[in-house]
Amino acid sequence: MTYLKKLTELIKFKISPHQDLFKSPSTKIKLADNIQLTDIEYDRVGKICDVFTAIANSAGNEIISPPIGGVFWEQAKAGMGPFDLYLRKNRKEIDLSMLLYNCFRDFCALAYEFDHLTPSPDFWIRRWQRLARAVPKHWRAAMPARFGELGWNIDGYPINRWTSVNQERISAMTIAGIPHYLEQQQNPQIMEIGGGSGEMGYTLCKALPNCTWYNADLLGCLIYSAIHLSVLLPQKRHSIYVGNLQLPTGLDESLIIRSPQEAALSENTIVYIPHFLLGDFTGHLKLHFAYNTYSFGEMPSNAVEHYVDLLADFLKDRGILFDQNGYFPDRGGDNAEDIIAKKFSIQAWPPELDGRRLPNGPTRVWYNNEKVRHINNLISASDISKTILSLNDGNDAVDIHYPNEILWPKVYEMLESSQRVNELYAWESNGIVASP
Repeated sequence: MTYLKKLTELIKFKISPHQDLFKSPSTKIKLADNIQLTDIEYDRVGKICDVFTAIANSAGNEIISPPIGGVFWEQAKAGMGPFDLYLRKNRKEIDLSMLLYNCFRDFCALAYEFDHLTPSPDFWIRRWQRLARAVPKHWRAAMPARFGELGWNIDGYPINRWTSVNQERISAMTIAGIPHYLEQQQNPQIMEIGGGSGEMGYTLCKALPNCTWYNADLLGCLIYSAIHLSVLLPQKRHSIYVGNLQLPTGLDESLIIRSPQEAALSENTIVYIPHFLLGDFTGHLKLHFAYNTYSFGEMPSNAVEHYVDLLADFLKDRGILFDQNGYFPDRGGDNAEDIIAKKFSIQAWPPELDGRRLPNGPTRVWYNNEKVRHINNLISASDISKTILSLNDGNDAVDIHYPNEILWPKVYEMLESSQRVNELYAWESNGIVASP
């Protein structure tokens, strides 16, 4: 039965946009509820930071800083910028690293620490509940209460705006049949270009325990996912790819992988790849799934073309590509859709899905091989309908404002940092030291 025919034969049913499977949460997870690093965990994090420092020293000018999101790398004090985290190994800072001003999020979750700013569950909490009820429990996006992750308490997890954004991505992937396809694989091979703090990587690794997740990112960004996931997913092997870089002795060799062939065949592993070494995997890596959210839209066209060429090789046998990217020429970006379309064909969404229900950027699914062309047939008609309906917010509306210009400086104040946060900001510094 074809995909469209299944849709036309759907049994019509209605779900109220406010008929949640969960009760409205009554408590929040705050900083006092966060679990801090143990001595053993901090020791391992320190060894990871040592490897990253060695890579930076060896690679030299090949490492570039992200000129996006109002963060001015050159204005940060030496070694004090948000992308120098591995140099400092500051335990308190690492325990709050989800709150640092590093471009990964467009809001500061510290808002959930203050009851007068977040007195009741807001739009993003309600939206997460609507989206999460439509997918199996193991596909619900949520990060543990560690590294300063804050939000409303649902099943022991802090839920906030970014949790909701990631759940929207899981919902879109579900409609495309991607989770169903990955669950059919014995060892799913997955790559994210620009994995940020590791939230999506954590969600995928929990849903697919045997998967291998590759994260290709700028070195100063890659350290966040390496720290977070090595602590949150200790049962997996964690490998930092270094290729032919000349590194000093004394590093923890159990964290290092040098062969792209070995890394490409790794099972139940998380592989952290500095972006300038990703080309080493050409001809070796055979992915089932790759995705990028936001960062393609912030890159110049030649950078996106480079990644798309690599992904076309990695996915050509059995892989599917997902992207959610806007167009940000003010940040030096180009139109990612036009560039991806040179190497991939787009997979049509069901006609019932209104693109406006995916507000976090134009969302697309791509293929360049016949094996995955029709994986959307793997999802049942009722699950398609249920997931599409969950994206409909009805009359609900955003009812929260995050005073980031106050909250992010507050984080640095908590850290007693010598880095003045206004030196990292694109906006004026007037009033940013005020208390929330």
